[in-house]
Amino acid sequence: MTLKQIKVLLIEDDEEDFIVTKHFLKNIKTCQYIIDWEKDFNEALNRVILQEHDIYLVNYDLGTNNGLELVKQVINSGINVPFIFLTNKDDYSIDNEAMQVGAIDYLIKSKVSEDLLERSIRYAIGRKKTEQALIEANTTKDKLFSIISHDLRSPMGSLLNAIDIIMDSRNDIDPDTLSQLLRELQKTTKSAFNLLDNLLTWSRSQIGALRCRPVNIQPYHIIEEINIQLARTAKVKSISIVSNIEENLEVLADPNMLHTVIRNLISNAIKYTHEMGAINIDAIEEADTVTFIIKDNGIGMDEIILEKIFDPQLFESKKGTNNESGTGIGLKICYDFIARNNGILWAESKEGEGSTFFFSLPKN
Repeated sequence: MTLKQIKVLLIEDDEEDFIVTKHFLKNIKTCQYIIDWEKDFNEALNRVILQEHDIYLVNYDLGTNNGLELVKQVINSGINVPFIFLTNKDDYSIDNEAMQVGAIDYLIKSKVSEDLLERSIRYAIGRKKTEQALIEANTTKDKLFSIISHDLRSPMGSLLNAIDIIMDSRNDIDPDTLSQLLRELQKTTKSAFNLLDNLLTWSRSQIGALRCRPVNIQPYHIIEEINIQLARTAKVKSISIVSNIEENLEVLADPNMLHTVIRNLISNAIKYTHEMGAINIDAIEEADTVTFIIKDNGIGMDEIILEKIFDPQLFESKKGTNNESGTGIGLKICYDFIARNNGILWAESKEGEGSTFFFSLPKN
């Protein structure tokens, strides 16, 4: 059986103490410890910032400096890694200070054993993972609330304004103005509904309320249904949507998740394509997988935006060619759903020349 590897950086200016600690780690049989040693304060600080290790064992005394200052600098720079202090001093005040600056544990060298060291490392790594998960969850929650309060509130306000105008002027409003207001109502309602649908889907996905149930399905029928649903939106901009997917093509995927992915990708293509533009949907069938291709000739993206579009912690989206709003949350859903169905989603784009989204799914 292959043992789990744990990379350790031991920050220690006493070579004898380093040898003793290394001996303890090498004798632990539950994991394979890969141990690096650094005795210089500045060099150690640089190595911690690189975040190449799973755990950092820091000696309290580091020549003219001390480990507390090193941890403070790391924490203040926004880096979240697990620290354990090692010291010869049995002093509660130092223990308390170590915890306050961000260390997870404090071990007295004369009392360290293999079992104690192993438990401390396991606890520190586990706790830091939990903390990071909570930070990410809170970031997502805050962003969702921000979207709800800003991006959803704005279209709802537009809806209310349009309805108020119609109600206040219903007896003398001219047909052309009424028609224009109704078109705006329709556009805003669709935008708000799509945003709300994505928010609810993303929220359910994040709390584990959505289960992936892959079955053998024919994407042709899903794409046809979506194209009918989006036909009016595409017609407003005179955009043609051409699907070359064969009817008998099958993949193994959750039907609802696949529907959500394709709907979001085609909706985005419409949003970022100019009037009289074109969207093409193709598929490449291989031995074990099918790769779907959704290509538009719209405004495209530069390299900076392209690198960020699937980042789960970033919710950014530029306006569409008709000033359509967006949050970027739809692409996060697509990436998540394709991954759950054992597939891969990626994109290629060039600013001013359009974007192409690819996703692969297993055939069975």
